[in-house]
Amino acid sequence: MEALIPTPADCEVPSVIKFLNAQSIALIKIHCQLCQVYGPNVMSKQMVRCWCRQFSAGRQSVHDETHSGWPSIITDDLVELVREHIMENRRITIIELSSHVPQISRPLLHEIVTEHLLFRKFCAKWVPKQLTPEHNKNKRSGMLSAGIVFLHNNARPHTARWTSSLLQEFSWELYNHPPYSPDLTPSDFHLFLHLKKFLSGERQHFENDRQISQFRWRLC
Repeated sequence: MEALIPTPADCEVPSVIKFLNAQSIALIKIHCQLCQVYGPNVMSKQMVRCWCRQFSAGRQSVHDETHSGWPSIITDDLVELVREHIMENRRITIIELSSHVPQISRPLLHEIVTEHLLFRKFCAKWVPKQLTPEHNKNKRSGMLSAGIVFLHNNARPHTARWTSSLLQEFSWELYNHPPYSPDLTPSDFHLFLHLKKFLSGERQHFENDRQISQFRWRLC
């Protein structure tokens, strides 16, 4: 069944329950009417029963009560106290720190040190984190642009327009492979070509070292 009002307001459904409950309509009928108007998933039968009980007990508000949860026990004074102990002894451990601040647990102490004070252990000493996100960004940028020499073999992924623009943005120095020619790579033109023709369609079988030597002499 398609809902007539698919997205009701926050206090709309409790208001309807309060109105129908004031008319002494049964719980089952209230739930059925809600499902007919707002859809089958508007509210469970248990929640309708809970609202009806509260309205029958004298509740007037149709708004959900906000739950703020447990108050945080980490205060500014507590953070400052932990900072003072760390500055007095940079090698202090969490266990030793808990003896000076016994009112909170060790996990909370570790949270104060690492998340509120932004300290980290380096060589058994607490040191502040000095690098900001901007520093990390500049560091990565410097690693990609400081004196890099890129040697490629003219392959299509290396010479593509997007790759070329990216390399230009990094300010990399490009070293290209020289073009193939008989003067630069004589083995490709004078040795391997004749060797390929000589061995094409043949499978050599050697029975002793003498045959291997004769085969090498024929290649030369």
